[in-house]
Amino acid sequence: MLVAGGWLLKIFGISVPVIRIAGGLLLFNTAWNMLNNAPKFSKEEQEELKSKMTSRAFFPMTMPVTTGPGSIAVTLTMVPAGALLEPATWFTFAGISCGIAAAAAGVFLFYRYSEVVIKRLGRAGEQTISKISAFILLAIGVQIVWEGIQGLLKM
Repeated sequence: MLVAGGWLLKIFGISVPVIRIAGGLLLFNTAWNMLNNAPKFSKEEQEELKSKMTSRAFFPMTMPVTTGPGSIAVTLTMVPAGALLEPATWFTFAGISCGIAAAAAGVFLFYRYSEVVIKRLGRAGEQTISKISAFILLAIGVQIVWEGIQGLLKM
């Protein structure tokens, strides 16, 4: 999406500020739901899922939140504005790609070791971390919307 995203936006006639606003609203909505909703699975359902999963199974329950439409919208907002043949554009692509790789490594490490950390924190710690994460996501959504509004006002 990072490389082809700019061309896709031009094909559909969508500006980056509009994508920022839409992506920010999507993140805001996701975070708001995380802050205000009860868990989707009861304790019994969670235990049943754990018993059916093998130690090497991967259950993509959290993947829509991690790599869903909000992630795509955020990636589209980072598309460099320069000409494709300019070295500065390629340095920007490289920097953003390194950031995406670092985020992917962070997500991997979090998913890999989250069960151990959550067990140590207990139920109250788990809920606290969940609410803090949702609030940070909410703030990121507001920031992206604000940047989109500023971009539209400059046009």
